[in-house]
Amino acid sequence: MSRATGRTYRNPCEAYETLSDGRRKTLDGLTAITTSTEADASKRREERLKSAGAEMKVLIGEHPVVRPHPEARRRVTLAGPTPR
Repeated sequence: MSRATGRTYRNPCEAYETLSDGRRKTLDGLTAITTSTEADASKRREERLKSAGAEMKVLIGEHPVVRPHPEARRRVTLAGPTPR
């Protein structure tokens, strides 16, 4: 469910397009940051590395919160846990 609108969307293009102009302007400049330590999968990854005697390296990814959809070429929002 979208916190901005209180609606659930199946189409990420529609989700972005129904936001107010002010909300879109705010989101357009944000970057989402994700790390390998945030996901439940990281716990399994960490356990596998420890059992193999390897050191766990924290992986960090950054991407824009809003970007063009690869097929539709319309702007879409991408959920990220920590916008900045």
